[in-house]
Amino acid sequence: MDTMADLLQFPAALRQARSKRGLMQKTVAYSLDIDPTILCSAEKGARGPLNAQALRKLAVLFELTPFEAHHLFLAARHDRAIAALRRQGLSEIELHSISTVLSGLYARRVIDRSD
Repeated sequence: MDTMADLLQFPAALRQARSKRGLMQKTVAYSLDIDPTILCSAEKGARGPLNAQALRKLAVLFELTPFEAHHLFLAARHDRAIAALRRQGLSEIELHSISTVLSGLYARRVIDRSD
């Protein structure tokens, strides 16, 4: 069964968006006016996703397309929901099932927006 880290989507989405632009974590962190350890922890999944204000700044800094920005925001929303449910005591099987459903719903939402 997947571990909690395997269910998280935001760390990979953030890392991919940053790496695609060739930016170092420290540079991005300073641009967001946050401590570099916060960004590093978010990319490792050791802490939750960045807040909405930081995500909006990232979208501008990374010059994300609307699709890329939407993907990053959905990944953050997914991880916040999974973390909240985990705090409520749901089992790893339940979390995995909900994660799968959320991912399917988000994928459907992205498809609907592209039509």
